[in-house]
Parts: sequence; structure tokens; C-alpha cells
Amino acid sequence: MKKPSGYKCELKDPNKINVFGLRIRKSRNTKSYIIAFGFSRCSGKTVEQAYYYDKSKWSIAEVKAHCKRHNGTFESSSVQNAIDNLIQAVRSI
Repeated sequence: MKKPSGYKCELKDPNKINVFGLRIRKSRNTKSYIIAFGFSRCSGKTVEQAYYYDKSKWSIAEVKAHCKRHNGTFESSSVQNAIDNLIQAVRSI
């Protein structure tokens, strides 16, 4: 299945997180986004590492606002490879 290209909101440094899962969540406006989560290498607690948004459903303004509310860093680019890499990493666990 081909994943959509989209936007990314990075919440935590990926080098400090062992990502082990993906989850789909709906926002207040009922648009869905993907959450990458894992264990913090510092605290050992489960944390959200990044959000991924489908470009065909989210505008840049909506993503930036959502990302800002969660104290994240907005990235505008194709996240196809990033999502594929996360899915492969989760499947290999």
C-alpha cells in the first residue's frame, strides 16, 4: 500500500527516541494524522516523537498550527520514505 506524501511535525529528537510504534489519531477537526511513538533514551518513558499529516487532507497552515500547539517543529516535504522506514522498523521488532 502506497503511503501519501505529506508534512511532518517533529516533537522530539529522533536520535533520543527508540521508535516502536505508529498510531492513527483524529484531531479536533476530525482529520487524522499518524503518530510515531517510542521510549525516550533519557527517561525511559513512552513519548510521542513525531506527527505525520496527509498533504491531500491538511493545509500547511493547519499543520503549522497543530504542530505549534504541540510545541513541535514543522517540516514541509515528502515524508513517504520516513513513514516507510518507521513501518519497517516497527515490523522488525
